[in-house]
Amino acid sequence: IILISGDVDFAADIADFKRRMCLSVILLHNSNASESLILAASEVHNFYDILSTLPVKHENIIARINDELTVSNLPSIKDCPEQTILQKLNQVAKEHGGKVIKLYGAWHRN
Repeated sequence: IILISGDVDFAADIADFKRRMCLSVILLHNSNASESLILAASEVHNFYDILSTLPVKHENIIARINDELTVSNLPSIKDCPEQTILQKLNQVAKEHGGKVIKLYGAWHRN
């Protein structure tokens, strides 16, 4: 069994698996793992020590400066005031890191 945990509550289960089922238990633990958990396992490794040996992959993230989105089929200002439409669009845009730059349509004066 391979257990990835630092929770001391698993110590009794590990001992039980080893004793009753003759299983080996490999423990991958964090730096705060209790001594009783570590002693219960057949083999132990610090999870972060293993991770530190792995190469780090750096991805090139290209910032998008001028992505634009066109929203159509908005309600008529007869049904919903222009300010309400603009407020709702700004709310949605802000939630996704954007902003409304311009609002125009058949009813809007440019």
